[in-house]
Amino acid sequence: METPGLVVHGEAAPFSTALRSLVNNPLYSDVRFVVGQERQEVFAHRCLLACRCNFFQRLLGSEPGPGVPSPVVLSTVPAEAFLAVLEFLYTNSAKLHRHSVLEVLTAAVEYGLEELRELCLQFVMKVLDVELVCEALQIAVSFGLGPLQERCVAFIEAHSQ
Repeated sequence: METPGLVVHGEAAPFSTALRSLVNNPLYSDVRFVVGQERQEVFAHRCLLACRCNFFQRLLGSEPGPGVPSPVVLSTVPAEAFLAVLEFLYTNSAKLHRHSVLEVLTAAVEYGLEELRELCLQFVMKVLDVELVCEALQIAVSFGLGPLQERCVAFIEAHSQ
């Protein structure tokens, strides 16, 4: 009788670094996006997107045709937010910035990326201030993000006296 195998793990950092190098890298990419109002071209790898995200699995489900495939246009998501989403899909981490986190949060909700949504919510809660609170409240109401909505209302009440 054969003994069960043992799963061993190598270091995660080199793997993550290698995958991060593929974000928006035309080398070996097989899908092009045109994102945001600025219509920035972004390169990706359909197998990776499809295995990490049901939204992209449905979007990219058909086989690419011969030749250079047409770009997928996603005009509502800004390029910086889309690149953060890609970084998360490739590496399971993302660099969030105060000025763009709500756009990343919106994309995470729209694409069904629960873990990224939670990371964005945690980040917003930490950096919430007078400049961010109104837009954060609007997004919380629009997407039914109760804890964020409560935090925004509490922030407004605490700072409106």
